[in-house]
Amino acid sequence: MKFEKCLTCPSIKGKTCAGPNFMTATTKEVIEWIIAYKKLNGITVGQLAAASGVPKGTLDGLKNRCDIRHDTLYPIIKALIEMTGGVWGGESCPAAVSDNAENLRLVQELERTKNLLEKRAREIKERTKAIYALFSLCAGLVVLLLLLNL
Repeated sequence: MKFEKCLTCPSIKGKTCAGPNFMTATTKEVIEWIIAYKKLNGITVGQLAAASGVPKGTLDGLKNRCDIRHDTLYPIIKALIEMTGGVWGGESCPAAVSDNAENLRLVQELERTKNLLEKRAREIKERTKAIYALFSLCAGLVVLLLLLNL
């Protein structure tokens, strides 16, 4: 599950922590998290319906649906976080620090790869020019030979 560490994070805060991640996740990933988080924290469908304002029938059928929009899931996530003591709109996730280090490493690796690809593209361009020049020279020699044979 994409947000597995969010299930047991004691500091889940919401908008600046889970919020951006949930808004870029697939509907299936968000629903998996909602179901697991609800179960882990012993929250009933009735409690969640009352806290989120989302009808109980919608919450009951959540597992079997994939056509639910993120703006419908948003109040459910917000309610779950607030029901477990989190603050929607709080500070960023402390667990993300290790992710930030990994993200920085990946960005640096991406930059190195980009530079390498740009260097190779320049080399290919130079070689292509050399091949065209050689081809032109050969074509010119063929024409010259043909003219000399006439």
